[in-house]
Amino acid sequence: MMVVDILKELIRIDTRSSCANETEAAVYLKNICDRYNIDNEIIEPVKGKGSIVAHIPGRDKNKGELLLLSHLDTAEYGDLGKWKFHPCSAAEYKGRIFGRGTIDCKGLVSLWLSMLINIRERNVLPERGIIFAAVSDEENGGKYGMEYLVENNQLIRNCWYVIGEGGGFPIKLGNTTYFTCQNAEKGKRSYQIDNAEMDDVEECKETYVGEPVKALIKGLFATKIYNMALVVFLLKQSLMRSNKRRIDVNSLLCSSYNQNRTRQKAMLNISYLPGTNEKAIERILKNTGLNNYDIRLTADIPPSHTAVDTHLYDIIAGETAKQYPKSKVIPYTTPGYSDNRFLRDRGKVVYGYFPLSLEDELSGIHGYNEHISISGLLDACNLMYNVLTVFCGIDNNIPKGYNYTKRSNPGG
Repeated sequence: MMVVDILKELIRIDTRSSCANETEAAVYLKNICDRYNIDNEIIEPVKGKGSIVAHIPGRDKNKGELLLLSHLDTAEYGDLGKWKFHPCSAAEYKGRIFGRGTIDCKGLVSLWLSMLINIRERNVLPERGIIFAAVSDEENGGKYGMEYLVENNQLIRNCWYVIGEGGGFPIKLGNTTYFTCQNAEKGKRSYQIDNAEMDDVEECKETYVGEPVKALIKGLFATKIYNMALVVFLLKQSLMRSNKRRIDVNSLLCSSYNQNRTRQKAMLNISYLPGTNEKAIERILKNTGLNNYDIRLTADIPPSHTAVDTHLYDIIAGETAKQYPKSKVIPYTTPGYSDNRFLRDRGKVVYGYFPLSLEDELSGIHGYNEHISISGLLDACNLMYNVLTVFCGIDNNIPKGYNYTKRSNPGG
C-alpha cells in the first residue's frame, strides 16, 4: 500500500525530538521525490535538523499556492514497557499501524507525499501550485524548522494557503459525525515570580476565566473564528452528556492559567484566546493574586487564527460532507500550538485538517501505543485528494479519488 509503505518506513526512522535525526527521514523522502521527478530541496540549518520542501508548480501563476504542511520529529517514547509493540517497529496489528508518529505527524507526511506521487503518476499539472513540506523541530518549538523556513525559503514565504495538522478529530453526536478543523491556537505566556516566598505560591491546576457565551458571540461576529455549525454542535453536545468524545467548552471558549513551583522558582502560565487584549491579561494576573509580586515574562507566544469564511474552508467542509454524508466540519481552537502559527502570523490562510476515523484515538499522541487504522488512513487520502482536486484545479477529466491500496516500492 503506497501511503502505508511510506508511513511504515518513516516510523522505522527514529526522529524523537531529542535525537536531532530528522535529516535521515528527509533524505528518505527526497529519494521518493527524485524517483517521481518532484522538485525538492533539503534545508538543514543545523546538523540533523533537516526539512524537505517539494513543489509541483501550477498552470496559473496568479493563483496563490497551497502548502501541505507536516513535521518529521516526534515526541519521546517514554517507558518502552508500556508499549504493545516497539514504537519504531511500525507493527501492523488488527488493521492498525502502531508506532511513534503514526498520527503526530508521520501519517500526515505520508498522506501528503502520496498525493504528490498520485499527481505525477497521472501526468497532470494542477491549476494552482502545490508545495509539500515535512519539517524538523516542531516538537521543540520550530526554531530550526518552520520558524527558519518561513524566513529563508521562498516557496514557504510566498504560499497563500496552508493545510497542516491539528484538526480532523471525529466526534459522533446522534447520527451526525463532526470533524474538527483547527483554525486557531491559543496564546501562551509564562511568568517567573522572582520575589515571592515559595509558600506564597500555591500549586494551581488549570483554572478557567472568562465568559464562554460572550467569547462565542465575539468569535462569531468579530474574529469570525466560529460559525453556526459549531453553535449547533455545542447545543447538541450539552444535551448528550453521556457521549464519550466531547469538546471541553471551557477549554474552547475560555482563557486559563496555572501555577507551579519547584524548589528554585515559581511559574505562572497563562493560555488565552485570539482577540484577548492586554486589559484582559491584566485581569487574569489580578485574579491569580500574584500581581503584587515582581513577575518576569519568560515566554510569549501570541495566539493565531484564521477566519472560517474562506473558499478553502468551504471546500474542506463540502468534500467532507460528500465522502461522509452525515457529517459536518466545525472550527476548533487548540489549547497547544503548532507550526501553523508561524504561517498565520504572516497572513496565510491556515487550517489544520487530518480527518481521522472514529476508530482512531488521540490518547496515544505523546503517550503510549500511538496508532492509526489503515482504513482510516486510506479514507483520509481519498478525502484530502478530493479537496486538492477542487481547490487546486486538478484536471476535471481525471476521476476524483485514487487507489491508495496499490503496492509500490516507495524507496526504490
